[in-house]
Amino acid sequence: MFAVNVRGTFLVCREAANRVLAHNGGRIVTFSSSIMGTLLPGYAAYTAANGTVEAMTRIMAKEVAAKLRDHGERGGAGSRAHRAVLRQEG
Repeated sequence: MFAVNVRGTFLVCREAANRVLAHNGGRIVTFSSSIMGTLLPGYAAYTAANGTVEAMTRIMAKEVAAKLRDHGERGGAGSRAHRAVLRQEG
């Protein structure tokens, strides 16, 4: 789970940041899960992986803030992404 959710996100963000910074701007969007607020038993590894992605997103935003707009999004009902899909579907 960490190999995909955390390491995969880190590797993609690292490459994206290098490319965006080389072009003097851009945006990287990361996604985690709305499970972060529920703390359900049996989801410790999944919740920890998503928490790591959220922390990494915040740190990355500070590290490259001068040239890179960074935005993290939690999925699930009520999220901006979910509301956008609902608007598109009518």
